[in-house]
Amino acid sequence: MDSKSVAVCVVFAALSFACSSNDPDGDERSEISTGGTSETESGGTTGSGANPGLGGLGTGTGGSLLILDDPGTGGVTGSEPLTEDDTCAALALEPQPVEHEEVITTTITTEVPAPVAIYLVLDNSLSMNSSSDQSGQSKWEEAVDAVTAFVSDPNSADIDVAIQYFHPQGVGARPDECDGVAHATPAVPAGRLPDHAPAIVDSLSTAEPQSDTPTVGALTGGTAYCAAFQAENPDEKCVVVLVTDGQPNGCGLSASCNDGGGRGSMDCVDANAASVLTAIAADGLANGVVTFTVGMAGVTDEGFGLLDAIAIAGGSDCSPEQPGAESCNVSTTGSAGFLDALNAIRDSISVTETTTETITTIETTTVPCQWTIPVPPTGEELDPNLINVNVSYGDVTESIVSVATAEDCALASGHAWYYDDPANPTIILACPQTCDFLSSDAAASVEVLFGCTRIAIIQ
Repeated sequence: MDSKSVAVCVVFAALSFACSSNDPDGDERSEISTGGTSETESGGTTGSGANPGLGGLGTGTGGSLLILDDPGTGGVTGSEPLTEDDTCAALALEPQPVEHEEVITTTITTEVPAPVAIYLVLDNSLSMNSSSDQSGQSKWEEAVDAVTAFVSDPNSADIDVAIQYFHPQGVGARPDECDGVAHATPAVPAGRLPDHAPAIVDSLSTAEPQSDTPTVGALTGGTAYCAAFQAENPDEKCVVVLVTDGQPNGCGLSASCNDGGGRGSMDCVDANAASVLTAIAADGLANGVVTFTVGMAGVTDEGFGLLDAIAIAGGSDCSPEQPGAESCNVSTTGSAGFLDALNAIRDSISVTETTTETITTIETTTVPCQWTIPVPPTGEELDPNLINVNVSYGDVTESIVSVATAEDCALASGHAWYYDDPANPTIILACPQTCDFLSSDAAASVEVLFGCTRIAIIQ
């Protein structure tokens, strides 16, 4: 074998990692080549080139296939047949598992009425003892049943509920029922359902109807309590639910009308009621307090007009689909209708709580289009110019070109690859067009050959 220009490959573990040329004449070799190996090589310095544009090929045998810079001439002489050690070692590399941090953001939407509080201000005037003519129960019994069912309903869980009556309990003997001070102190302070339900039920069992209907004091105290509650609990909304079975009387308002026969009737709405009560509700709304109104049997059409006006001023609407019916009318539906109204109020004020949870996890992902270059044994060095990449599909094996960077992938007309770092390569990466092909064809495979001349794209 001519010792002037024979390529010498260093082989270990069946892989050739470095090739050097024992060429005293100093012929330089281009990285542009056809890749692979050949059973014959050009000999001497006068062989004719098979591919003049890339370098001349002769007819000799032996050595690795190299291309000279001098087009059409040159080559490597040799008279020995190729041996196993002269060929490039091939290694089928699997796609690389890569550990990386992935930030996963999970948004959890919880549709629960939290945080929100209801201050129930319940009419317990003497007229609540009368029957509603709907169920045989008294209106008071209907109210007790409805409120008991509401606070015991699992759907009411996580709501805070407080209760007070038109004739306040738990605030001392004979309080002033018109200035709202007593009504602003609940008989049962706000507490979270379902644990707080027994306290509300116990309070209802000890309360009873008495005296008149001091709506002015009840509404004034109700809105004052919710405003104070929200100031102490800025993240929680508080709404007033005012329940009554008649027209306001007491505190400067009268429900007595002259029917022309010298007798009074308790079915009238005082002409001043609307201006007085809507102003209270409007002041509450200005402080962020919404007021709902619920009318039971005994409230007249004129009385429902007043309750509608209070609801509008207080920013609520129990029947959005029915303009002109802003109050909750349960006058003909008994305890079941009362419960439905409370449920509707609860649903309308329910706050959709959205929490965002960020979880950082370490995941091992298989990247289908990159291959880590094996570390050479001690004392050996990798020549990045002596690596070839073959793509096989069906019966076809194709040596593919390399490009300098990922941006140069567009220059290749077919399959191509590049290094992660041309100066210090550790990973071989397929260009996008090749990656798409490998990902779409399960039978396709990649073979990496070490110690072979590299096919480079012509720039």
